[in-house]
Amino acid sequence: MWPLYTLMAVVGRATYGVLSKVLSNHVKVSPVTQTLFLLAASTVFAFFTVPFSGGFDLVDLQGIWSAVAVALVTNAIGNIAYFKGIAKLESATTQVAFSSILIWGLILSVTFLGTKLSLLQGLGVLVLLFAILLAQYQGKRLKLQPGILLIVLSAASFAGFQVASAKLSQTLNLGMYLVLVYLGTALLVGIPYIRGIRDDLKRASGHLGALSKTAFITAAASVFYYIFAYYAYKHAPDPGLVVLLLTAQVVLAVVLSVVFLKERANIALKVIAAVLAMLAAILIKA
Repeated sequence: MWPLYTLMAVVGRATYGVLSKVLSNHVKVSPVTQTLFLLAASTVFAFFTVPFSGGFDLVDLQGIWSAVAVALVTNAIGNIAYFKGIAKLESATTQVAFSSILIWGLILSVTFLGTKLSLLQGLGVLVLLFAILLAQYQGKRLKLQPGILLIVLSAASFAGFQVASAKLSQTLNLGMYLVLVYLGTALLVGIPYIRGIRDDLKRASGHLGALSKTAFITAAASVFYYIFAYYAYKHAPDPGLVVLLLTAQVVLAVVLSVVFLKERANIALKVIAAVLAMLAAILIKA
């Protein structure tokens, strides 16, 4: 069943990538408010998974508070940077740039886990960097778009989030993990920025229904991805295979962006960049 779980996770992640661009464009509120709406909607869905995955058990949190703190902080930074970046970029370009999470994951593995960098992995890093640059090519010249650095920062943050999540997944069941990640991050984002969020809501008072609807649809895709990725990792004979296959979401996200968001500029280069990102993932995870 794990290949099916992986396929569903790929569909969920690619769909989330496109819908996050829709959420970013739908109502002009700050990235912090967009992040909070998405996290709040995701929390609602997460609570529905709790009865089916073992219920709540706060005792499980003993001894992993440091991992919890890292997960919440990196998730908050990653989400805010992501929405700031995607507001300045096309969805397809965003997904290619976000693939740099593979590089950051490799750096963390080398730094904290003692992983040795092989020649193939080094080549993979270069291929991925080339893919990101290729996605920036406009007309007849290379133009580095402002949002790219924010997406790379987001990818770095989410790489840290993945490392912390690996620790949490060894202790927490799926429902507890999802609620902790979504609700905890929502509180971490919402409390310090409560005044700015309140001002945003006042300015967008006539559009809150539309914003909430888009946030819930996007959140559904996010939770869908997390659930199927969780079970794919759990049942696969080698979790590394799942990591490789999940990179297929980059190509699917590019296709969905072309079809549904009408991102028709430089289609060929975007598809090539997405395929190169997949190749880079294979080399980096080799």
